[in-house]
Amino acid sequence: MSKGFYTNIIKNNDTLFSAIIAFNLQHFQNNNADISSQDIDKTLSTYLDESILHTYMQKKQHSNNTTNFFYWNFADETKRLLLMDTQSLYQLALLFGISLHAQEISLKIKKEDVLCLKEFLGTENYFYALSRAKFRFHTLCQLYQNKDEQLPLTTKIFQHGQDALYHCTDTWEEPLKHFFANNCQENLPYLANQLKNKQNETISNHHKRLIWFGIKKILLKELNSKWLPYFN
Repeated sequence: MSKGFYTNIIKNNDTLFSAIIAFNLQHFQNNNADISSQDIDKTLSTYLDESILHTYMQKKQHSNNTTNFFYWNFADETKRLLLMDTQSLYQLALLFGISLHAQEISLKIKKEDVLCLKEFLGTENYFYALSRAKFRFHTLCQLYQNKDEQLPLTTKIFQHGQDALYHCTDTWEEPLKHFFANNCQENLPYLANQLKNKQNETISNHHKRLIWFGIKKILLKELNSKWLPYFN
């Protein structure tokens, strides 16, 4: 258990702590998660809202083996993507893909190309591509610039943004990947398919770190401010 992490968020980040508890109450897995609740029962009883605490205790009482009632650990920031709704995840992946291909977007000057991009991206996202996006990911752009060259630009934006989210899940436990895949099936089907079939190229740990830093940059600077407490 990451005691330092939990001590910090209980004292300083009630939004994240509540989201973690809510997720675990809904999705706990008796034999697969990575924190024993026995380590945090006393802390929970001190800080949880009475109604949530009651639900928590009911879950424990009705689990098959109360000594093996577990909590997923969200000290790993990447796992907090599980706490986001899929509409926000879609926008996150889209902005990441736009940032990777901002230079190519800016070179599309024919009227029909511009109209197509605006329709696909949305006007606000299109102007993001022409302004802030081109300064986001210089190193990552080099990594992706020759990838899938045969694909249309809009397809590359769509797929490469979801590739990034896929690489963020590399260290996750399989039950969490399975839940994420099912959750993403409607709004991010390409990502869901990758997770279920493990269809993606292997990249270095250095590039994985760059991808996560890029994801975080978008989370903190471009996405809805409601997610700031989850990642800041």
